[in-house]
Formats: sequence, C-alpha cells, structure tokens
Amino acid sequence: MEISLLFDLMGHSLAIQRLSQQIEQVARTNLTVLIQGETGTGKELVACFIHQYSPRASRPLVAIDCGVLPESLFESESFGHVKGAFTGAYSKRVGYFELASGGTLFLDEIANLSLSTQRKLLRSVQERSIYPVGSARAVSVDVRLIAASSTMLTTQVEAGCFRSDLFYRLGEFIIYVDEPTKCREPMEALHAHSVRQSRYPDIVWDRRLCATVLLPVCSERTTVQAMDCINTSHQVSFPLA
Repeated sequence: MEISLLFDLMGHSLAIQRLSQQIEQVARTNLTVLIQGETGTGKELVACFIHQYSPRASRPLVAIDCGVLPESLFESESFGHVKGAFTGAYSKRVGYFELASGGTLFLDEIANLSLSTQRKLLRSVQERSIYPVGSARAVSVDVRLIAASSTMLTTQVEAGCFRSDLFYRLGEFIIYVDEPTKCREPMEALHAHSVRQSRYPDIVWDRRLCATVLLPVCSERTTVQAMDCINTSHQVSFPLA
C-alpha cells in the first residue's frame, strides 16, 4: 500500500499526513483499533480506509451502530441465534460477527454499550468465538475489530461506565481524529472526494467554488464537521456546462 493513495484522496496537510501514516501503519496488521473523535469527524471513513488497505480488503466490512441498536437485540444481532431460541425465532439467524468472517467488524459508538453487554463482547474478543443465542456450542470467528467512540473512553473507564479490560482489548492501536476542517486543505480535499463519490455523475469539483463558497460557509460555524462540509460541497457543486 502506498501512503500517497491516501494523500491523493484527502490532501497533504500535516494533520492528514499524520492520520494517513497511522492508517498505513495499522492497516497491514491484525491489531484491534479504537478510533476516537467528536461526532462527524470522519471516524467511519477512517475505519473504511483501514479495511480497504488491509489484507482483509476482499472480505466484508460489517458495521454495527451501537448507539441505535437496543441492548435487548445486541446479542442476537451480533452473535446470531438458533431456531427456537426465543419467541419469534422461527429460523436460524447469522449474526454480524459471522457475516464479517475473514473481514472487519466496525463497532461504532461503542461507549453506548451497557456493562452487561460489554462483558459478553469482551468474552468474544478474548476467545475469538461466539455463542449464538440459544446455543451452547461455540462458533469460531475470524474478524478484525475496529471500534469508534465520540466520547473519550478513558473518561468512561474512570467513571466506571466502561470496562477497563475491554478498553485495553479494543485499544491495541488508538487513533484520535481531529476536526478535519481546521485548515483549508482538508476542506478542499473533502469537497473533491465527496464530489467524486456523489450519486450525481454530472457534478464536478471546482477549486474556485470551494475557495469562494465552501470555505466562507464553513468558517461561519463554530464547529465544523466532516459531514457538514460534504453536504455543503454537494450544494455548491454545479453541473458541467
């Protein structure tokens, strides 16, 4: 993997270079990764890069949003269940861990998990196996875990809201993502990238529009997030003449 591939996509500022080097460094390993940063700073994008440039890139990248998944469903959704495990379990269900077999499992907003759920997750991480709901038979899983949190997990650990042993298991490599729009270049890079990835093929990246429209719009806000700039870039990009 060439780090220049990430530079071409995201820019050459010192912050982006540091982030790209961290992605390059950890992507080729099988270490668990913890990505921390405020909401909207692009943590999921970082997770996608790590997977894309890892030896697991040809296998699935499966994401779980721990912030919206009810605690009562986490075990069944993540580990799966057997037929008849509970009322309504009319057939076997394969969970996210098995769906990500050979690939990467991304646990977003992991700080939202209860201590009880954290204990079950810790066992799966340690043993590299899962127990589908209703089954006493362990299923081996080969997944690379990437977790993300918009709150500092060290603070959560000190407050007793997050297990320290799970924190150390997930944080074999920690990446802190700053606001990408504190300087001009990352904003231009985000604009260019969002246009390339847009569902509308007839819009084009215009550096002048970025300088005259996107930057002033973003500068008016006290907190500018990655998604703010991506959405704004779609609004100020015009079709080719």
